[in-house]
Amino acid sequence: MQWGFEAEQMPDPRGDEDPNGTGWIVMPEDTVASLSARLAAIAARTESAARNAELTDRAKLGGRFSTDPPTLGWIFAHVLQEYARHVGHLDVVRELIDGSVGE
Repeated sequence: MQWGFEAEQMPDPRGDEDPNGTGWIVMPEDTVASLSARLAAIAARTESAARNAELTDRAKLGGRFSTDPPTLGWIFAHVLQEYARHVGHLDVVRELIDGSVGE
């Protein structure tokens, strides 16, 4: 939301990605509590931005998008799709651990 929809400048918007493109980096000092706190802060910021915008509002230029910015609705649909994809990955990992499958 900061970099994409609100076009805020960020020092390293992809700073949690492995430079080799093989995944994300979790820092040694990260804990479940610190990661949970970060996710809660992101969720609060997203809620605040969404509360003050319409789904048809377009992202500001200058952050992630330099031309043809998508609507907030498109961004939300994209984020939901990404979460669904990664939850599916976790489902496969869970099944590989002990063979149990969900319904």
